[in-house]
Amino acid sequence: MDYNKSESNTSESKDDHRIEMLWDGKHEELLNSWKKQMLINAKKHNNKAKIYKKLYIIFGIMSMIFPIIVSGLNENVIFDIDSRIISFVMIWIGILNGTILFFNFSKLTTLHSESENKYENLCLDIECELFKKKVDRIASDVFLNTVRLKYENLKTVSPSI
Repeated sequence: MDYNKSESNTSESKDDHRIEMLWDGKHEELLNSWKKQMLINAKKHNNKAKIYKKLYIIFGIMSMIFPIIVSGLNENVIFDIDSRIISFVMIWIGILNGTILFFNFSKLTTLHSESENKYENLCLDIECELFKKKVDRIASDVFLNTVRLKYENLKTVSPSI
């Protein structure tokens, strides 16, 4: 039991005498370079989200309009329509619906939008910390480690650009 007490006492004494890493220009440059790359990634995710949203709208509208057209091509309404045209339109509808289900454009739009927001929020955290006076900031080693971990996590969980 004495061994555990002495171990906890030494760890407490180490924490009491720990010297915080002070801020200098290199730390700020590193954070600014990370922030610049994060803003680039956020812009790329924004562009991807816009592309997937447009694809979702295009494929969604076509997959809704074609069945309406086919239902209007009833033999009772138009007598000289060929059954091959109706078959072709039905195949086209199947391809459109398969494309929508396979690529899941709405989910990709959401994932890229969320990644963009997370990158921008991390950039805002960096800006807020750098805006403070050096005396009022979190210790630079702690803040750098926190930002690095969040940045690496974002790069890992974000969809590919």
